[in-house]
Amino acid sequence: SMKSLVVVALLAALAAAAEVGPKEKAEIGPDGCPQPQVNVACDWVAYHFEEYEKGGTGWSNNEVSECDCKKLLGGYGKFGSGEITKSFEGLPQHDMLNIRSNVFFLDDWNRETVFFKVDDKIVWSGWSHGREGWVGINACGDPRFPDYISQPVNVVIPHKGDQLKIGMGSNVNHANGPLGASWGISFLSIHTCAIQATCALGLLWVFVEIRGSETGTLKKK
Repeated sequence: SMKSLVVVALLAALAAAAEVGPKEKAEIGPDGCPQPQVNVACDWVAYHFEEYEKGGTGWSNNEVSECDCKKLLGGYGKFGSGEITKSFEGLPQHDMLNIRSNVFFLDDWNRETVFFKVDDKIVWSGWSHGREGWVGINACGDPRFPDYISQPVNVVIPHKGDQLKIGMGSNVNHANGPLGASWGISFLSIHTCAIQATCALGLLWVFVEIRGSETGTLKKK
């Protein structure tokens, strides 16, 4: 029946869309489209990328340093406790965000954390083993302490609207401030995804399949 064709074709279209990411999944809402949730399959579009060879821009604190031959936003003697923020405007229509970065934990940490926020809500946190038997190399800062460099951040979250606020910070509270324990990032990238575009293509394929069946124009393989 036509209803059966619609259901089968829609499921096939969604299954094909899910193949974009091998570990991604989607839920179907009342409108028949995939709903925003973590790890929804879609085509990601690059929105923003920044490195710090020429310094930081737009942050509430734009200080940079060098570590392991990389320029960091923050770093030794720059970022300790507290939070920095940056606002973005004019984002394209989207349902999901993918935020990536690399965090450097430098010097005398003791299980304190660095966190990332989106619109004032924590979306990621990571910590350094610090004094608890961590064996590593000293990349920069105080030579007495090994550093935990390039811890990856990879966050996928639902998000809508053309404005975005990114926050980063730490609860580290060393007696010597950022000269005793500090952190920084080597880059920040932001990708967006509009899920409706994927759904619209699937529904268009369903329509063509049904119309083709009605008119007898589809060829059987």
